[in-house]
Amino acid sequence: MKRTIAACVALLAAALAFGVASASADNVRFGVNDDEGMFEKGTGPFFSTLTSLGMYDNTITVRWDESTPSGFEDLGGGVTLQSFLPAAVAAANLAGVRLTFDVYPRHSLAAGNPSANAPRFAAWLKTLASTYPSVTHYVVMNECNQPLFVNPQYDARGNLLSAADCGQFLAAGYQALKSVNPGIFVWGLGLSPHGARVDGTVHRDSSPFDFLAALGAWYKASPYAGARIMDGLDLHPYPIPQSVPFAQGNGTGNGPAYGVATLPLVYQAFYNAFNRTAQPTVGPGRLPVSLNEVGIQTVPTVGGYTGSETPNWGIDGTTGTQDYQAQWYKQLIDTVECDASITNVNIFKLLDQSDLSGWQSGLYQLGWVAKTSAAVVKNEIATVKTCPTGAASFWSPGGSTGGSTSTGSGSSPSSTGGSVSGDLTAFSGGSTGSVMSALSNIATAGSLGGGASAIFQALGVPTQSGSGTESLVAGDGRSSTRRLASAKLPSRRFSFTKGTGITAPSLGTVRAGAYRLKIVLRPAGAKPVTLLSAPFTIDKHGKLSAVGPAKKAKAKAKPKRKPKPKKKKH
Repeated sequence: MKRTIAACVALLAAALAFGVASASADNVRFGVNDDEGMFEKGTGPFFSTLTSLGMYDNTITVRWDESTPSGFEDLGGGVTLQSFLPAAVAAANLAGVRLTFDVYPRHSLAAGNPSANAPRFAAWLKTLASTYPSVTHYVVMNECNQPLFVNPQYDARGNLLSAADCGQFLAAGYQALKSVNPGIFVWGLGLSPHGARVDGTVHRDSSPFDFLAALGAWYKASPYAGARIMDGLDLHPYPIPQSVPFAQGNGTGNGPAYGVATLPLVYQAFYNAFNRTAQPTVGPGRLPVSLNEVGIQTVPTVGGYTGSETPNWGIDGTTGTQDYQAQWYKQLIDTVECDASITNVNIFKLLDQSDLSGWQSGLYQLGWVAKTSAAVVKNEIATVKTCPTGAASFWSPGGSTGGSTSTGSGSSPSSTGGSVSGDLTAFSGGSTGSVMSALSNIATAGSLGGGASAIFQALGVPTQSGSGTESLVAGDGRSSTRRLASAKLPSRRFSFTKGTGITAPSLGTVRAGAYRLKIVLRPAGAKPVTLLSAPFTIDKHGKLSAVGPAKKAKAKAKPKRKPKPKKKKH
């Protein structure tokens, strides 16, 4: 029952997080990101199994190795990856599967030296594209905000380096592929969902939001400004740990993060980075989005696996079951159908990897033993062709991910006066749920949606309704107003005003302390009405507690203001 409620909240929140511009989402293509079919050389069951599920896309990894004469990755024994590609391309074409080559440097230090290696990478891409003209979809670069793929991430002073390094490879690769065939579609980045906030300290990795801001700054000052550097945005919204409720999006133990349910966070960051440039953005610029890697792992129930499972990833007897994976994938499919920007979704792995330190997120266990998710995914792809909660919509900009307040004009001024504002797009759990995680996933565009009911329930107040217009009112007094789409909708705009003992440099980290949930409805032709003004606290464990009874403000013709004692601003 709890899982069903959470699924409904997630769907409603996802649907309400986007603007009024709507479009059909029945063009979403589903597939997998898996190299198994490539290594079969067309002789195994990979492609036939894939298409039997209604999936016709397969992304395979083709890395550039700067240490080999051919540029193809050395697999040992004098064999390079190049020897597997002809048969794989032929088998995919025969099966009617669209291949995408995921290309990036094999060694992270090579990716960290673009002046020496970006031109070589681009030249290799020209050869690759010319050799396999039937492959017209590429992902250029992979998780550049992680040191496993671009190293170093920072200089000695804590300045982010990886965004500019990655940008040079991406832009050079884009131009190289287009020079061979202008019709080649280039996805960009393969952005990791989490990373440390860029704060002048040398960290292991970098926040996806700070990374995009740095990438945009590099682009605007680069020789590539005035031209595209990608045709679509490639994202990897893995939930880490996977025990995080779907509606929450992602955990923040590894830094600010986004997930499937909180994609507006990364959409806004990309918009902030590239708005008013030649690079189209998600939403207004109609830049397509691909979720090219996303997966939930299971605990094996057959033999043949080796090694040990990765600790602290939430893969256990509850959230590592086949049923948990199947229901998560079902929610994934239903949710993306409501996002008109998403055109491609690839589950990471069709077949499990045998090493438990790798990925067991496939739809099949070793030996091609079907998991519960295989039938569930097949059925969902076949039956869910449009958004289950209404028309699919494009996201609309409304602020920033860093604690800004929407002004209603698309600009994103920094919040002042000790307040953080936005729209909660994901929350579940009521009074026993983790509000810390929910607050860290505040998206400044969209609407409060399904999360409102959980907040109201936790604070002991009924859901409110109204008509006319509604406004987001920030703690510093600024507000933005929009007209309600229908005569009666829940008021979803709110502001969080910082209380004592709080430090919230951005919404990526909201610390324990005192807050106030305030919802103000501004009906057309009538005086503003405060529907809710409820104080609450967040303890050190991230649990929500109401502070006294929630109060509904009564509308008065001329309310008399009582003097309030001055409070020290924090």
